[in-house]
Amino acid sequence: MLSRDELLQAIQPYATVSEFDIQSLRFKEAREYGFVIAKGSGYIIDTIVISSGLESSHMVREGDPIGFGEVLTRKQSFFTFTSTRDVEILQIDADFIRERVAKAGLLAREMIRYNLSRIFDRKRPRPNAVFEDQLLAAYGDRVGEVEVNAGETIYEQSAFATHFYFIEQGQVGLFSDNGNEVGVLKPTECFGEASLITNTQRSLKAVANTDCVLRTLDAKFFKDQIAGEHPLVQLSLLQLSKHLMFENHSKLFVEGDSISW
Repeated sequence: MLSRDELLQAIQPYATVSEFDIQSLRFKEAREYGFVIAKGSGYIIDTIVISSGLESSHMVREGDPIGFGEVLTRKQSFFTFTSTRDVEILQIDADFIRERVAKAGLLAREMIRYNLSRIFDRKRPRPNAVFEDQLLAAYGDRVGEVEVNAGETIYEQSAFATHFYFIEQGQVGLFSDNGNEVGVLKPTECFGEASLITNTQRSLKAVANTDCVLRTLDAKFFKDQIAGEHPLVQLSLLQLSKHLMFENHSKLFVEGDSISW
């Protein structure tokens, strides 16, 4: 995975200075483009307001992508944006982004599809029903298998990422450091990719709620596969991963809790 600075440089041939300002990026007319912050910084703001009057927000900086998920689904943004100082935004044509993502390799394509389904609530009983077969066919003996007993911790919040996981059997709970359950994942679902894509420590604790059989890819192999993708595919993955992390942050923010990111 390229760094934000490297991605910002790599997209220059496909990008132009945006006709929109950061406050307008929520609206339908801005869905013709994906955006990247070229200079300055701003905040993504959720509409959740807790009793103290505070809003859940997260800073976006130079090199951060905005709106790629909305481009790929042709939907309007959940969030509003504001700037903290002068911001310059680059825009990339939505059709070109969709074209590059359609040509992505197996791992990147499946991560994008799966994360879009989680963000935009496209519920299916077995969301990745053929993904395990595809993993085994594409990567063979690079795919590991681990059995985890009920109650066992798979990784701690704030731990450094070592693997990507696919659930073959069982259920996995994702928890904040205060013990709040953020979500439960079931067979054919995957987890652990966000820290690898964003190059951050684990944002949540993963625990086997039942006895589990997990398929794995080690961190270096996973990152090498993503690093070979087009910069716009990498930006799509980065924005979707950060979107999910921000959603988790917003849920816990209401309870006075937080994730690590």
